[in-house]
Amino acid sequence: PETKAQFNIEGKQSGRYTLNYDLSGRSADNFATPEDSAIFVTKQRFGSSNRYFQAVDANTGILKQSCCALNTTIFSNCPMKAEKVQLVSTCSWLPHKGRQLYTTSGIVFSNFSNLSLPLSIAGINVILSQNSLITELLQSSSSSTCTPCDANQNNIADPTRPFPSQYEKCYYYNFTTSDLEDLLTSRSLGTTYLNRIGAIFPSWIRISPIPDRNPSFNIDDFSGSLVVQDDLSGIPGCAEIVADEPGLYSVFRYSRPLASFISGVPLLYRPTPSDAPLCFAVNLCSGTSSPVFMQLAPSVHTNIKSLPFLQQYVAHGWEFTIASAAIFNTPKSIIVTTTYWNGSALYQPSLPPFDLMMKAEVTVDLSSGTLGVGFDFSGNVHYLFNRMVVRIVLYVHYLITSVVL
Repeated sequence: PETKAQFNIEGKQSGRYTLNYDLSGRSADNFATPEDSAIFVTKQRFGSSNRYFQAVDANTGILKQSCCALNTTIFSNCPMKAEKVQLVSTCSWLPHKGRQLYTTSGIVFSNFSNLSLPLSIAGINVILSQNSLITELLQSSSSSTCTPCDANQNNIADPTRPFPSQYEKCYYYNFTTSDLEDLLTSRSLGTTYLNRIGAIFPSWIRISPIPDRNPSFNIDDFSGSLVVQDDLSGIPGCAEIVADEPGLYSVFRYSRPLASFISGVPLLYRPTPSDAPLCFAVNLCSGTSSPVFMQLAPSVHTNIKSLPFLQQYVAHGWEFTIASAAIFNTPKSIIVTTTYWNGSALYQPSLPPFDLMMKAEVTVDLSSGTLGVGFDFSGNVHYLFNRMVVRIVLYVHYLITSVVL
C-alpha cells in the first residue's frame, strides 16, 4: 500500500541547502532512493527586486558570465584538441590542500572556443583527476563566501581567453538571499541555457521558456552538470540520448513549460506530474558545431507526432515512439561502411544528409490483400528539413514481427 508522510525542515540560517536521502532496513533494496532535493530557506519572501540583473545590466532572467577562471591543466577533457574547457565564476576559486578539489560560490559558466553555457547559479565543487571531472552543487550556501577574483585567476588580463570580445566587464558579485530568490523565480539558469543553445539550433527550430507561476524549485533550477561521454547515460532522465562522440558534455534538465516552433509549427510543452525533466546535452568540445541532444518526456510524443513531416506517415498507419533527438545546425551525412547484396551485385548505399536524428521505435502494418506483414523498427530515424523536398530515412535495425499468408 502507498504511504505518505509529511515532515518540516527548519534552517538556522537563510540560504540554499541540499537534502540527501538514504534508505535503510530489510526492505531498502525494494525501493528507489529519491534524488537530492534543493531547499531554499528565507525568513520572508522578498518579492522581485531584480537587483542583480540591474547591477550587471542584463535582461531579467539572463545570467551574465564573469571571468574568474579555474586555471588547471590536470584534466584533458577534449581529446585531440589543444584547447580545454574553462570554468569561470563571479567569485574566486578556492583550492583544497591535498586534493584536486576546487570550490566557488558564484555564478559559473563553462567555456570552450566559441561556446559558453551556464552551469550553476549557486556555486559548485569541481573534483578533477587524470580521466574524469565531477561537478557537484555546494551542500549549503549559508556558510559559503564570495571573495573577489585573485589576480592569477582574473581572466580579463589573459589575451588567450575564449572570445575576449564577449567579455564586456569582469565583475564580482556577492549574492544575498534576495538575489538568489530573484534568480530562481526568473528561472535564470534555464532561461540563459536555452537562450545560449539557440545559437546552435538550425533556423527551423526555436525553443524558449514560458513564464510559470509555480513557486516551487528543484535542484535543476540551481545547477546543471558536466560529464564525459561515458557518464552521460548515468544522469537520471538522460539515458536515451545517443551521443557517439567523446568529449565533455554540458547537461541541463528542465521541468518547466516550454514553447517551441518547429518549421513554423507551434508546439507547447507543459510537464505532467509523472514526467521526468527534459534533458538537454551539448558537447562543449565541439563548440557551436555540436548538435543539441534532447531526451523527451512521454507527454511530448503526441505533440511531436502532429508535426507535418511525421503526420504524413502517421496518417498511413505508422506509429512512432520517440525517446530522444539530436538536432544539427548543419546537415550531416551518414557514412555507410557495410556492403549489401541487391540480388545481382554488392553495393554500398548512399544515404541523403540529415539535420535531425531521432531514436525511435516505429511500427507499421504493410498488409495487402491476403498477405499480412507487420514491421517493428528500433533505431535511429534521420530527417532533413527542406521546404521543397520532404523525405525521411529509416536507417535502423529492423525485425519482421509477423507475416500472415
